Amino acid sequence: MLPLSANIPTPRPASRADARFYRVAASRALAFGACAALLLICSVGAPAQTAPQKKKKTTHPKSPACQTGCKPDTTAPALDAATPEDAAAQMELGVLARDLHHSAPGSYDRVATFANKNSSSVWGQRAALALGYDDYSKSRFPQALAWLQKAKPDPLLREYTLFWTGQTERALRKNGEAAQDFAVLLKDYPNAAIKEQVLEAYVPTAINIGRTQDALDALAAYPPSSSKPALLLVRGRAFESARKLTDAVKDYQALYYRFPLTDESKDAALALPKLNKQLRDEFPYATAGMQDQRAQIFYDAHKWREARAEYEKLAAMLKDPSNPTRQRALVRVL
Repeated sequence: MLPLSANIPTPRPASRADARFYRVAASRALAFGACAALLLICSVGAPAQTAPQKKKKTTHPKSPACQTGCKPDTTAPALDAATPEDAAAQMELGVLARDLHHSAPGSYDRVATFANKNSSSVWGQRAALALGYDDYSKSRFPQALAWLQKAKPDPLLREYTLFWTGQTERALRKNGEAAQDFAVLLKDYPNAAIKEQVLEAYVPTAINIGRTQDALDALAAYPPSSSKPALLLVRGRAFESARKLTDAVKDYQALYYRFPLTDESKDAALALPKLNKQLRDEFPYATAGMQDQRAQIFYDAHKWREARAEYEKLAAMLKDPSNPTRQRALVRVL
């Protein structure tokens, strides 16, 4: 699936945390195919442009015809364009979707007319999904939600419909409905390609409605959460909400020391001093090895100013002058 090339405006939320969420959600949407409706419709609606190939003659004799017990107990898969009418609708929608994707004048109204005319078919439902995403990306949330509801019956793109419905509901502060849609998506599509983005959206939504443990359970069911900066950040916040402060510190420290080049690391840097004040003597301080890892990452990235500051911190942590790690840190400072 091709990435969306246009810049997508993001909604204007009420808080700084929500602002960052929408910014990250929009940027990650480009990576996993945020405009799934538009691009998938375009791909299925476009005619193939491949050159004909000559079939090679086979030299082996034909297999004898099957007599009995050969017919499989399966049925032929249902094709989207099984009839001439379907093929025509598919082709028309492909053209309309490409125009909408490129913001051609009048394209929105043409797709809307097509969606209403074909509302009982998958083609009308996919047109509705394209319109719903287009409205969402332009912060027209009530209109987006109306179209997305019409897109839900299409089974092929249901996971995308659920995701953008949840995102739209969250933008409208309908957090209960949004959490329900995200939960259904996680349950019905456990191996979805957009699972990480779903978790990023679901966790803060669940926290907002007091279902923090559900959010933590969802993250626990996805082992890569511990190696994904965005998921580490939302998990740390979930631990904070559940008053599991030591666990929150560990996630923030993982971000700060293992992923110092990410935006999430900056959020962790703000969270750690606050937790230090709350935990006091129970605060689990970072080790010299963790500080060394952070400094090394800056050093390898050729961020010399940041690396020097981190190596100075490392040298201060190691008091023994003969410690080789301290000696290396001092050399790196120089």
